[in-house]
Amino acid sequence: MTRPQQSSRIGLVATGCATIMILGCSSDLSGSSYGGALAGGVGGGLLGGAGGGPLGGVAGGGNGGRDGGDDATSAGCLGAGLSCTGGQVCCSGICDTSTGTCSSSVALCLDPGLPCQYATDCCNLSCVAGFCSSNVSTCVADNAACTSSATCCSGNCSAGFCSPLNTACKTAGNPCAASTECCSHLCHNGTCSLSASYCIQTGDVCYNGSDCCSGLCNTSTAGTAGVCGELSTTGAGSCAKDGTVCEDCTNCCSALCLPFARTGVKICQPASGCRVTNNLCIEDKDCCGGDPTSGLPGAGNVTCQFADNVSPPLGVCRNPLGCNPQGGICGLKNSTGPACTNAREDCCDCQPPKWQCCKPDSIGVPRCYGGSTTDCPAGYTGLEPCCIHGGDVCTFSAECCGGVPCVPGADGQLRCMNRPDGGGVVCVPSAGVCTSTSDCCAGLTCNITPGQPTGLCGTPPIQPPANDGGVHPSGDGSTDAPPATGICALSGQACSDTVLCCDEGPCSAPGFTGKACAPGQQGCSCYQIIY
Repeated sequence: MTRPQQSSRIGLVATGCATIMILGCSSDLSGSSYGGALAGGVGGGLLGGAGGGPLGGVAGGGNGGRDGGDDATSAGCLGAGLSCTGGQVCCSGICDTSTGTCSSSVALCLDPGLPCQYATDCCNLSCVAGFCSSNVSTCVADNAACTSSATCCSGNCSAGFCSPLNTACKTAGNPCAASTECCSHLCHNGTCSLSASYCIQTGDVCYNGSDCCSGLCNTSTAGTAGVCGELSTTGAGSCAKDGTVCEDCTNCCSALCLPFARTGVKICQPASGCRVTNNLCIEDKDCCGGDPTSGLPGAGNVTCQFADNVSPPLGVCRNPLGCNPQGGICGLKNSTGPACTNAREDCCDCQPPKWQCCKPDSIGVPRCYGGSTTDCPAGYTGLEPCCIHGGDVCTFSAECCGGVPCVPGADGQLRCMNRPDGGGVVCVPSAGVCTSTSDCCAGLTCNITPGQPTGLCGTPPIQPPANDGGVHPSGDGSTDAPPATGICALSGQACSDTVLCCDEGPCSAPGFTGKACAPGQQGCSCYQIIY
């Protein structure tokens, strides 16, 4: 049994830049053949490219597809909740290794006749008896006449009319004239689209908490429609979680707001490695500074604050109780670049002045670097001698020598990947464990369920142009650079003079110098500094 083929109709948005403090990275829906950035998919890009469909295009016959997503066009696949051993058998293309079941995908919707678990799995938002309904092209709008709850966008037919889930904004599937009317902040082709982001926005229709950016779906009964809500926690502030629609980076927990590659809607981007303040966690050690036994600067200063009455347990990383731990968010000084966070500059164990250890990581998130010594006063730089070697404990990839991924080792602790003898690009191959898309080999995306600390690198949304540079996996976590293979590096991913960045984005030298990657130079990544 194989996962159905996918098709794309709206080209991925061409942003072409992961920035160090974004001050004007523009995008549009006119489309590019391969949206450079996972700017808008960094850490969150789910399988499937951009598309039209009943929630933003034409329905049926394999041509459906939620705006910003793709459709599936064959019944030869497993629906969400069914047992799986790999994503290739799931309709969504995603197999949750922690549960051994197929996961749903906000970015990928299913055509009529395909197996579904919830209405949000279907392009027409109608799941009847375990299959996407073949009787409707789109769900019935709020307050319109209905004969069954399964046909309503709200999932609730009461007294012959579809009862709204939210009166403050329009939930997915309802007609709209402007994005400001929609809970998702995306109105496409006159319909509120669910897929403004890789996760569902607060206030929009949901059936499963793992689909919500907040991790929480407020529903009266399991399996019935509700709306995504915020977790009730203390000690973490109110910044916007990863995947949440944003206007600029000032309100994002990660301090990085970039367009989601499939729609152009700006969302808060996930940071790589350990989880930063107010982002979702399931245990203390998911958080930067959350493991008191790690021996790293600020160890034990952060805990996972669990929400009340949420099962299984889910919480957010609280504000540090003391100095900012290694890997934590911090406030950039003007001498380093324009700050986009009001976080403190108090990086633990940093040689005075402490702000010098607060620097952007490989995708532009301002973070506290460890390793501050007399010889390396500003902490790790990703370059010898101020970097973490392969196999040693780390908190995010920019600290590692050559900027190699910082991913869980055999013991589950974040460690820098080993660079093979002879050098070469180091990255996480397909089906490998990742913390963000910047960990994955060129062109792959990291599929992470909201609340989980890691995900798996998977197939890119659509194939990039054939003239893009490419790499192929060598089996040991590294890649060689053969002639162009139709694969390019997304924002934050490793690049070189032979492995090009998507949409002709810059391949920049390590150390955040603003210089281009020199021929043969290692540790380069796709990012652009904008001052």
